[in-house]
Amino acid sequence: MKKTVLSAFFYYSINCPAQELKPLHYVSYNVNEGLLQSQVNAIEQDGSGFVWISLGSDLQRFDGNRFDRPTLFVDSGNTFSGTQLKFYRLQNGNLWISCQNRIVEYNRFKNRLNSVVQFYKQAATLTPLCYTEDEETIWCWWPNRGFYRLSKTSFRFTDSVLVTNFLDTADSLKFYGGNAYSTQNFLVLQTPTQLLLVNKKTRLISHFKAKGRQNLFFTSVPYKADTVLVATQKGIGLANLASGSYKELCDYKSNPVSVNPLHPVQLKLISNETCLVSEANRLFELDLLTGSYRFELVDRQNKPLVEVGYITALFQDKHKNLWLLTENDGIRKVYYRDEGFRYFGTGERKKNFTRSIYVDKTDNRVLCGSFGNGMMIFDTAGRLLKTINQFAEADPPYTVCAFKKMAPHRYLLVLMGTWNSYIVDTRNFSVQLFSRGENFITKEKINSHSPDYHFTLHSIDDQNAIAQSGYFIYRLNSQPTARVNWQYLDSLPDASVSSYLDRQNRLWIGSYEKFFVSEPGRFDAYKEHALPGNKVVRCFFDDGKGNVWIGAQKGLYQANKKGQIKRKWGLRDGLIDESIYAIRGDRQGNIWFTHNKGISCLRTDQSLLHFNKNDGLQENEFNTNTCFEAADGELYFGGVNGVSSFYPDRIRQANEEPEVFLTSLFVNDENIISDTASWLLNSIELPYYKNVFSFGLTAIGSRSADQYNYQYQLADQKTAWVNAGNNSQLRLVLQPGRYLFRYYAGNSFYENPAAAKELIIIINPPFWQTTWFIILCLTVLTTLIIAVTRSVARRKLKLQIAELERNKALNEERLRISREMHDDIGAGLTQITLMSEAAKNPEKGVKPIEEIAGTSRKLISSINEIIWSLHPENQSLEQLLAYLREQLHQLLEYSGIEYSIGFPENGRHILLSNAQRRNLLLVTKEIVHNAVKHSKAKHIEVVCRINKSGIAFTISDDGIGIPVSSKGSGNGLRNIRKRIEELNGELLVQSEKGSGSRFFYTIPVSV
Repeated sequence: MKKTVLSAFFYYSINCPAQELKPLHYVSYNVNEGLLQSQVNAIEQDGSGFVWISLGSDLQRFDGNRFDRPTLFVDSGNTFSGTQLKFYRLQNGNLWISCQNRIVEYNRFKNRLNSVVQFYKQAATLTPLCYTEDEETIWCWWPNRGFYRLSKTSFRFTDSVLVTNFLDTADSLKFYGGNAYSTQNFLVLQTPTQLLLVNKKTRLISHFKAKGRQNLFFTSVPYKADTVLVATQKGIGLANLASGSYKELCDYKSNPVSVNPLHPVQLKLISNETCLVSEANRLFELDLLTGSYRFELVDRQNKPLVEVGYITALFQDKHKNLWLLTENDGIRKVYYRDEGFRYFGTGERKKNFTRSIYVDKTDNRVLCGSFGNGMMIFDTAGRLLKTINQFAEADPPYTVCAFKKMAPHRYLLVLMGTWNSYIVDTRNFSVQLFSRGENFITKEKINSHSPDYHFTLHSIDDQNAIAQSGYFIYRLNSQPTARVNWQYLDSLPDASVSSYLDRQNRLWIGSYEKFFVSEPGRFDAYKEHALPGNKVVRCFFDDGKGNVWIGAQKGLYQANKKGQIKRKWGLRDGLIDESIYAIRGDRQGNIWFTHNKGISCLRTDQSLLHFNKNDGLQENEFNTNTCFEAADGELYFGGVNGVSSFYPDRIRQANEEPEVFLTSLFVNDENIISDTASWLLNSIELPYYKNVFSFGLTAIGSRSADQYNYQYQLADQKTAWVNAGNNSQLRLVLQPGRYLFRYYAGNSFYENPAAAKELIIIINPPFWQTTWFIILCLTVLTTLIIAVTRSVARRKLKLQIAELERNKALNEERLRISREMHDDIGAGLTQITLMSEAAKNPEKGVKPIEEIAGTSRKLISSINEIIWSLHPENQSLEQLLAYLREQLHQLLEYSGIEYSIGFPENGRHILLSNAQRRNLLLVTKEIVHNAVKHSKAKHIEVVCRINKSGIAFTISDDGIGIPVSSKGSGNGLRNIRKRIEELNGELLVQSEKGSGSRFFYTIPVSV
C-alpha cells in the first residue's frame, strides 16, 4: 500500500505538468458508513434509482440512506458466495446480476431476486457478462467460450457464436471475464491484446489488434456507431471497427501503469464531447473534439479525489452524479454538476476556523481571519496565496477579528487581545504595525478593555469606522501617515456579542436576551429591546425594505427599523436549526442565513431551502456574524472549516422534486412481506391489534437522501401536512379506521405538494367495534330495555293490582267488621235495650238484669275478638292457635264436658290474613259452642294439623248428633260454611244420630 501511494504522489508531484483544476465536492462511503468492505468491484443503478454494489462475492444495495445486504431471494438458500458479481440493467429497470454458474434477476416491482438461468458447473467457471439487449433477447458473453443469445421469457439459449479458437494465450492468462459490449454492427469483446468482433448480421469473426504504441488495451467503451474509445498503454485513442483505423487522441498526464499494471485507466463517456479518464488515483475531463484534457477533477482543497490506492471503476447515475470505485478506500460520490458553492480553506482543518472575512475583487483577494492562526489570503478562485501568522509586538495565538480597507492593496486588521493595528499589503504580503495617535484610549481602558473575540468593525468612510467590543463602543480614525486613533464613545449595560450598521447608520448591537439600537448616525445613545428566551442575539441584516432581520439562539426574527418584532421563524415554521449565526440578503430579495446544520434561504414566497456540507459547504457549523457580501453580489460565510461562497442566482434552486420511496414498512416492529415492493403498495389492510407503524422513507435525487425535507399527511386533504425535516423514519400509532397516508420529499417544506405519493391504510376494528356487532348489541339492548320496561310495567301493574286488592280486602274487612258490628254488637245492644225496658217492670225481677249482663259479656268478647284479629302482631298461625286455645278453655272449662285440644307447635312461619284469622276463630268457636250447647256430649276433641295443602281442623264430639233435618239448613251451619268458602276452604260434616258429630274443614295457606 505504501509503495502504491508513494508512486502516485511521486508522479503527481514531479512528472505531471500543471493542469487547470476543477474543484468538486464529494461524499465518501466506506466501512464506517455501512460498506461490508472497502474494496468495491462493480456498481449499477436500477430503474427505481437504488444503487447496487458488488464487493467481490458479496452484494449490497444503497437506498440513499443506508447500505443493505439484500435477502430478497424467493429461495432463501440461494447465495452469491465464491464469485465476482457483475451487473446489467434491463430496459424495464430490472437488474441482471451475473455470478458464477448463473444469472439472477432483481425484479424492482416485486423487490425480489430470482435465478433466471443456470450454466453448466463444469464449464462456467467464470462470471458470464450480459451486455446488449433487444426486445426479446439478451446477448451474453460466456468467458473463454463465446457469445450466447438468451431469451428473456423462456430463459433458453436461442443462438451462439463460439470464439474459443480466436483467443490468444495472453488473453486467457490476463483476461478474467472480459469487457463485452455492442456497437451498431458488432458484438465486441475487448481483451488485453485485441478487440474481438462478431458481425451481428453475418456472424463473421474478426480482430482489431493492439499494436505499435498501443501495445495493450486497458479498457474501451462504445462511442459513435462502430467507433470505440480505447485506453492503451500510452494514451487514449479512437478505434473505427468498421474500417480498422485508429486515431490517437492524447497521451496520459501521468504514468498510471506504474501504479496499477492491471487496471491503470478507466473511461466513462459523459457525452459525445466529454469523457472522464482516471489515471490511477487521478481523474481528468477529456475534450473528445480537441483531444486534450480540460480539467483535473479535484476536491475542494485541490487534492485528488482519491488519495489512497487507485480508481477501479467510474459510474454516472441518472442524476449526473459521478461514483468512483476504489481499490481499498470505498466509494466516492462526486457531485459532478456544479452546485454553485465555492470553498476557501487549507488542508489543515484546525487552521480553517474563520472569524472574519473581507473580499476585494478589484484586488483579486479574499482575506480570512482565523481563530488562533492569524490570517489567510486567497485569490478569488480559491487558491491559497499566503498564510500570515507573525505579528510584531503581539503575543500568539493570533485571532484576526476584523478588516478595513485603507487603500488599494492595503488593509488594516485588528487582533483579539491587543489594540495594536496592522497594515497588510496583499501585493508582497508584508505586515506593518500602525502607530497609535495622541488621542488614543487611556492606558486604563487599554489594559481592561482590549478587543475581544466578538470585536466588530464597521466602515463609515475611508478613514473612519465604528467598533463594538465587550461593553464599549469605539470610533476608529486612521491617518494616511500610518497612525490610528481609537476614541471611546459609550458603554453598554450588558456585554455585546455582535453588531451591525444598517443603511441609515443605525448601530444594532446583539447581547444576551436583548439587543440595542442607536439613532441614525449617533453612537452614544441606545434603546434596549428584550428578546426573551434567546441566550445570545448574534447577527442582523437590513434588507432595504424597512425590515431588519435578527438571528438569535432560538430562531430568525423580522423587525422594523425601530426594533419592534414583526414575525418569528422556528422549527415549526420549517427551520432545520434555530441557532442562527449570520444573515445576508441577495438581490432577488431572498434571505440567506447560517446555523449549525448549514445554510438556509428564506425565499420571497416564504418557502425555505436548506443546504449542508453534502452540497459542498465548508461544514455544517458556521460562526457568529462571520459573513461578507462582495460588490458583485457573491456571498461569503465563514465557519469552523473555512469559508463557503456563492452567487445566489447560480445556486441550483429547489424546484427539483426527488423521487420518494417507502423503503421499509414495519408493523408492530415486524416487517411486512408481500409480493409487491413496499414503495409500490397501494393499500394495506390489517387487524386492529396491528396498528403501530414504522415507515422508512428515502428520496433519490441529485442530492443525498439526508439533505431532503420529508413531510407526511394523514387522513384527508383537509389535514395539515406534518414537517418531519430531515428525519426519514416515521412512527405512527393508528386507531381502527381508514387512512390515506401521503408522503413527500423535497428541498423544502411545502404546504400543498403536488406530487405526493399515497398509501391507503385500513385497520379493521375488533369485532366488538364492527357495525354488525354494534347493530346486534343495539338490538339485544333494545330487546332487554323493552323486556325490562315490560317487566317493570308488569311489576308496577301487579303492585297496583295488589294495592287495589289490599284496598279491596281492607274495604271488605271493614265491611265485614261493620257487618259483624252491626249484626252481633248491634243486635246485642238492641237486645240490651229491650231487656233494659223489661227490667223496669218490677214483675220481671232480676232476670232481665242477669240477661243484660250476659249479653254485655258476649259483646265484650266479640269486640275483643275483632280487636285481636285486627292487631298486626297477631299474624302467625302460632298466635292464632294460642289465642284460640285460650278462648276454648274459657268456653269449655265450666261446661262439665271433658275436652282435649291438639294444636301443632310449628306454626310460627305460617302467616295469616285478617280474614283467615277472624273466620278460623269464629268457625272453631261456633262449632265448639254449638257442641256445648246442643250435643249433650261428654267429650269434645279439637285438633289442628298442618299439611302440604294448608291447615286442617277436626272437631268431634260424642253427643246426640245433628238431626238430619237440620244438616245444612241451620243459620249457624250456613254461617260456618260461608266463612270457610270465603277462605277458599272445604267443609265436611259427618253426624249420626246418637253417635256424635265430626266437622272437617281445611283452608289453603303457604306452608
